[in-house]
Parts: sequence; C-alpha cells; structure tokens
Amino acid sequence: MSVIKRTSIIALAVACIICVMPAQGKAGTFIVGVKTWTAMWDSWMGQNLEANAGGEAELGIGILAGPVLGYQTDGGTWSVSAAIMALSYFKQKMEMPDGGGGTVKMDADCRRMDFDFAVNYAFLTYFKVFAGYKLQTYKTEYTMTGDKFIMKMMGHIPTVGLAAVYPLTDSLIAGIQAGFLYAVLGDLKLEAPGQPDDSMNMKNGLGFNAEIGLNYIIMENVMIQGGFRYQQVQVVPDQPNPPKSSDRFFGITLGAVYMI
Repeated sequence: MSVIKRTSIIALAVACIICVMPAQGKAGTFIVGVKTWTAMWDSWMGQNLEANAGGEAELGIGILAGPVLGYQTDGGTWSVSAAIMALSYFKQKMEMPDGGGGTVKMDADCRRMDFDFAVNYAFLTYFKVFAGYKLQTYKTEYTMTGDKFIMKMMGHIPTVGLAAVYPLTDSLIAGIQAGFLYAVLGDLKLEAPGQPDDSMNMKNGLGFNAEIGLNYIIMENVMIQGGFRYQQVQVVPDQPNPPKSSDRFFGITLGAVYMI
C-alpha cells in the first residue's frame, strides 16, 4: 500500500472517530487514541423556554472527551471502532419572566456521555461508508432561586453515513464525513425538591452529524487532527402540539491516534 493511500485511510478514520490505521506486513492493526470536542451548546430546554415562557437562553459551552480504540484488517477494507466519550461538562445560562415584571435566572449544568461503536467499509481508495450505534446519556442540573431540578435522559441512536478524504501533501490530509441519526429516546426523568420523582415520554427524533478536519502525520505511527464538528438531534416531548426543539452541539475537535 502506498504512503499516500495509507495516510489517507488513517485521516479518514480519525475524521469518522473510527480510529483505524492500515496494517504494515501484519494480519491487522490495532489503534489507540484520544479525541476532544470543545463545543457550543444550544439546548432543547432553552429553545422551549424561549418559545413557551418568553425566556432567553444564551449559547452554552463545554467539552466532551475520551479514548478511542479500533481494529482494521490488512488493506483497510473493513474496520471497527469504539469511542468512550465519558469526560464532559457543559454549562448554559437562561432567564425567564417571574410574572411580576422581573426575571428569574437559571443555570444549566449538563453531564453528557457518548458511547460509540461503528463498522465501516472502504469501497474506493478515499471513500468509506459507515454504520454505527451510539448510546447517549444526559444528566442536567437546573439551578433556580437556590433550588436544583434534575433531568435525566438516555438515547439509543443508530447512524449511517459517508466519509471522504483528499491528500494535500504526503503528511497533510483533508477529511470530511456526514451521517444521519435516528434517536430512540427513553423517558425524561424529573427530580424536583420536595416533590416525588416524575417522568415524561419523549418522541423518537431524527438527527444529523458532520465533521471536517485536517490531519497531520507527525511520524510513521502517530497522527494529530483538528477540525470542526456539528451535531443536531431532535428532542421533543410526546404531547399534543409540542414545540419543535433539538439539542445542537458545534465546535472544535482535537485528536491523536497511535498504531500498535
């Protein structure tokens, strides 16, 4: 396999968070790495607050990070990967009318975790199709007038998509990937001070994920990556005439992979 083709497959893998590298004289290749995503957060709760309660919600900000693991067959035709994005913290500020001419401020602190598994197939030199499954969990604490309200939710999210790369030089590769999501959302769990725990049914929703990036080969077995990622998933309560809302995350990605 040529150097250009080999490094391009690596770049394609990182762009998809599918950390696989081609084998070099072996039956297959194992990969370890890490990836971070520093993102702005436009929450579905903030959108509902603005639509239904006359409130305002600032864009939140936070980070999602974790290890990535992968295996690729010789030649790079098939590969599998897992990403454990369990290190996270997001924060968003909101406010809404208090009914007496003033406003009530509310802070949202979110812990989001993503557990991804994917299989991909290279059908051309610089193109791959992929299919995967994402387990996503949310725990958000809303602080208002000294009280804390907690919301918890879990989603099972299959995804399919396409990725491509283009080698700019022997060591610098441009990559892009895009995929569609279908989110099967569990009940929204509600915890409020002085009240029994409650829950709300949520509708299943569609979503979209895309990423563009540059990948630089700093040595034969090591590559670093920087790019921009966007993800949007519909989050809508299962009730009559619900407002249209979605969770949107978008921001800068950084990562590195190493071939064992």
